[in-house]
Amino acid sequence: MESKIRGLERLGRLEFKYIILLFMVCLYPLAVIPHSFDFYGPYPDYFYAPRYVLLGTAALLALIVLIKERAAINHRVALPLGGFVLFALTATLLAAYPVTAWVGSPLRYTGFSTYIFCLILFLLASRANREKLLPCMAAAAALVSLLAVLQLLDLNLVPREDLRQGITAYGTLGTPDNVGTYAAFVLPAALYLYIARQQSRWLTVIALIYGGLLLSFTWGAWIGALAGMAAVGLCYRRTGHKGLWLRLAGLLLMVTLLFAAGTEVWDLQKRVGVVNPWEQLIVMQNTGKLFLSSWEFGLGPDHLFHVIRILPMVPLLDKTPNLYLETAVTLGGFALAAYLIFLGNILWRGRKDVLLAMMIVYLVQGLFYSEGLLLMPLFWIVLGLSQNGRGIEKPQS
Repeated sequence: MESKIRGLERLGRLEFKYIILLFMVCLYPLAVIPHSFDFYGPYPDYFYAPRYVLLGTAALLALIVLIKERAAINHRVALPLGGFVLFALTATLLAAYPVTAWVGSPLRYTGFSTYIFCLILFLLASRANREKLLPCMAAAAALVSLLAVLQLLDLNLVPREDLRQGITAYGTLGTPDNVGTYAAFVLPAALYLYIARQQSRWLTVIALIYGGLLLSFTWGAWIGALAGMAAVGLCYRRTGHKGLWLRLAGLLLMVTLLFAAGTEVWDLQKRVGVVNPWEQLIVMQNTGKLFLSSWEFGLGPDHLFHVIRILPMVPLLDKTPNLYLETAVTLGGFALAAYLIFLGNILWRGRKDVLLAMMIVYLVQGLFYSEGLLLMPLFWIVLGLSQNGRGIEKPQS
């Protein structure tokens, strides 16, 4: 009883900005609202439309906090970030379909407003302490992965729309690819928390997240996760006891072997499905041709949705399987250049720790997947956290 009272007291002492950020890193990935939202688009949508509303609400509250605290942006990132916003806004104003440009297409919601919402959360996170956020982020990812595993075992606790019948291992995120990219992104945080705190419960969290990553059969996320794990190892190679690293390696090996055995026995690959990389390559080639015809300011945010309706026979997707090409073809080459300069500034000047590893995961898997409403806000929050000099406790040696 006393521990519950102390927990409530700590919650009561939390600053409002932490309540907003905790909601985003912990509850936002879990949000599934089983209601047919028909205010935008002809499809029932339990996963995207509700999150767009939640993201907008969180960003509005964050903006109020920033105005109240008279927050200022770091001058080192202000110029490229301002350039990105200016070029993206120009692409939005020039777009053929204004509603799509501002809000995004149905089941995507990555219009210009989504970037502004993420930018606001970036500014708020740059004033926050990471120690209070990463444990909740890792716990949420473990729960999503657990739900995905249960779905593969035919125990589905998450409602889904009719259009997703037959899809398994989607957790609370709608598709296995979303689960894979999300798990890969958060995995370095779980690894770090075990390295820093050396508590056995974080081994369980690591096992669940890693299992969800494998069972998603998202090969691009696997590559990103490998890059992130290598970054964690490089950042903390001089810390921790040798036995700690051996336990981590043994755990990951055990989960990998279980995954391999399950794939062999239950044919999990067919149950989940795997994206064909050659088909992705063809899509990227055709998207590149579109970019050459409108390279300055692009087609407009989420406008590939309209292109595939106009050209249904051309091998295209409403989202390009490449973050950088997607940005270029929708927002234009100028916006992409400013975005890369902004990211490069943060990677170069930020702290070389777990947050760097998480950013590396996101950017590496971005070679194979586009940005989406589910993971974008978390990435921008991590970008903001990396700008704050106050970090998590250092790993114990």
